[in-house]
Amino acid sequence: GVFEKMKGTVVFDEKDLTTASFNVAIDVNSINTGNGMMNRHAVSEKWFDAEKFPEITFVSERVAKTEAGYDAIGKLSVHGVTKDFTIPFTFAANATGGVFTGAFDVSRLAFGIGEAGKVSDIMKMEVSVPVKN
Repeated sequence: GVFEKMKGTVVFDEKDLTTASFNVAIDVNSINTGNGMMNRHAVSEKWFDAEKFPEITFVSERVAKTEAGYDAIGKLSVHGVTKDFTIPFTFAANATGGVFTGAFDVSRLAFGIGEAGKVSDIMKMEVSVPVKN
């Protein structure tokens, strides 16, 4: 599925990563799996429990340069559980700002989502965030 609504603040200067920060929130109710029944199930108390936990948040503590791009290192909060988390990403500048792109895995069981054995524990995440100057 796809989360269609996100908000937040991004500060990023490739030349000075000490000022970089990410503070973003995803609206859990904005999930779109392409199937109305699956959407309702995903936001129910059996999975994301959007009524109780309406947002997924990531707040960076620092950003580091890597061979492949960058790592945003911080805290990911999902389903009322907060864990240390690293999001690898790249940044492509353009005339109006740029696009952050990342791909990473999240263990849904580590965040108390769903039950073991029903579907894969690993949620494959792909993120593309356009930003404006």
